[in-house]
Amino acid sequence: MRIGLLSLLLLAALALHSQATNPDISKLKSAAEAGDSSAQVALGRAHQNGQGVEENDAIAVDWYRKAALAGSSEGQNDLGVMYMNGWGVEKNKEEAVHWYRLAAKQKNAHAMFNLGAAYYNGDGVGINDVSAAAWFVLAKENGSEKAADAVQRAQTDLHADTLDGAMLHIAEMYIKGDRQEATKYLRTSAGHGDVPSQILLAQLLMTGDGTVADYTEARHWCEAASKTSKSNAGFCLGEQYRRGLGGPRDAKKALNLIRVAADAGNVEAMEVTGEMLESGEGGKIDREASLLYFLRAILGNRTDALPKAAKVRSEMTDKEWKKAQVEMKNLRIDPVKVDAALQKIQPVSSSR
Repeated sequence: MRIGLLSLLLLAALALHSQATNPDISKLKSAAEAGDSSAQVALGRAHQNGQGVEENDAIAVDWYRKAALAGSSEGQNDLGVMYMNGWGVEKNKEEAVHWYRLAAKQKNAHAMFNLGAAYYNGDGVGINDVSAAAWFVLAKENGSEKAADAVQRAQTDLHADTLDGAMLHIAEMYIKGDRQEATKYLRTSAGHGDVPSQILLAQLLMTGDGTVADYTEARHWCEAASKTSKSNAGFCLGEQYRRGLGGPRDAKKALNLIRVAADAGNVEAMEVTGEMLESGEGGKIDREASLLYFLRAILGNRTDALPKAAKVRSEMTDKEWKKAQVEMKNLRIDPVKVDAALQKIQPVSSSR
């Protein structure tokens, strides 16, 4: 139940830093006034807890803010706590989340936990169990004891799909900066049968960006995903058969898989299907169908399909064009406008 976790999460507001000790205030103040962000945080905590100085939350907020603006993750997290609870400043949960997020990006475990709590309770953000679980996992991995308990409770209270979604969410956060780390989380959720994770993991393994390319494993994950997904997973597997990655090349099987993915709404698959039908890769040349797939891809904002469509149109016989017009009208596409537009575009060769 959500209440079980709520009682745990409230601990974040009840004890900012219970390990604080009485500091040497004069030295601390001198360092803080000189711009030492660590001293600024410590002086803020001294004022918040009344340790050697007047207990004053407003003064504490001032020092936390100085440290936060200087880039201190501790200052950012502590300032977030003050905003979340209205201590020394007007309560503003959205502002609290802003500071938690900045600190969490610096791998501050306290901030990661607090951000997870915000998502779990809907404080300053919409309730999102996937994001909450993701930040709890990251907080645990960065040393938060409270997060370890929260993760354990989440495994009991939340649906398994939520936890797999959390692994995918973490991977997506890492994917631009550390793809090797992203694959670590994806393997966990992919192993549990999460289709989006299986597809994304396969894509990373196919490119080898940030990790060693492993086409055999990539094909394994695409095959696993394709059992339940005909769109993205089918396209993934089809591309592997088309390029002979992780196994033998099979253009016919590739076309069948990619075409099914296109018909299921995958716009990239629409463009590739157009290429294969235009060249006869995996089957017979079918310019009418090729043009229609290119046009559907263009309608799905695949603008690089435009010159390819122009090329197919320039190659079509009158008979082929007449047949294509009938299908275009069925799709509520104006053949006259299409023809006029394609005539203005410089055609290019389709890639294989």
